[in-house]
Amino acid sequence: HSLGHYVSTLSIQVDVANGEWIELERQEGGVMEVLQLPSACLAGDTMVFCRGIVSGLLPVDDGIATGEMIARLPEAQRPARLLSFAAVSWAELHDELVTLFVRPDGWIEGFGKGRNPGAVDLSAIRFGIDRGISLVDEVRLHTCDFDGVRVVALQGHLAARCFKSERTGASLAPLPKFCKPRGELSFVVAGERADHFHLLLLQPLLEKAGVNNRSRTGGEVVWCDALWESECAKINLTGVFFPTAVDVMQLSRDDGGLQTALRKRIVLKEFQT
Repeated sequence: HSLGHYVSTLSIQVDVANGEWIELERQEGGVMEVLQLPSACLAGDTMVFCRGIVSGLLPVDDGIATGEMIARLPEAQRPARLLSFAAVSWAELHDELVTLFVRPDGWIEGFGKGRNPGAVDLSAIRFGIDRGISLVDEVRLHTCDFDGVRVVALQGHLAARCFKSERTGASLAPLPKFCKPRGELSFVVAGERADHFHLLLLQPLLEKAGVNNRSRTGGEVVWCDALWESECAKINLTGVFFPTAVDVMQLSRDDGGLQTALRKRIVLKEFQT
């Protein structure tokens, strides 16, 4: 596993201007204890944010049994297709990564290692319900601007790639110039199965002073490491969420020939560890 990558993006705290946080439906007889009420907010009619903490033991994904049905999103806040998120489970012995699936029927389904109960932070779930912009393979890009700030969310999976022979630093996806990140950010994302995870690095394009940069690229998503045993896998970029650099705010979201995303208004407070 790679060393030297501090990941603070599995949990975020988001304040939504004039947003209404709706308590989520929970399954009767569920095993997860509620530590912080699961709720969700729809920002700008197109972007969904979740929050809340539940504690308990998540089952192993054996390909047959269903996971723990943690909570259910209301109809207006459900994705059109299955989304996979990496999340953190804080436990007494040691923290571990878990997978949260958000299904088209609204249920948040959790899988873990089936060994250590822990507290799972649902703020790892953030996604768009609008069409977004096609980026690469099955990945779509969602943006929103507000008060001089632009935030970006990636959603969907890449085509299967073989990483046993892949070098660290392999580029996975370019970012349009209008989505240039403020700085480097590390993300853990879900793989093709519930027990597969990938470490990614978001890198902004560094421009040289005095050089006219005509590139339509503002950065890239780079593969760093993985926690899995298969030779080939699909990587979900769902959950990658970041603010852009201030100097690209004047650029149109049509830049680079991409379609303009719908405007949304949210207030991003900060990433929380």
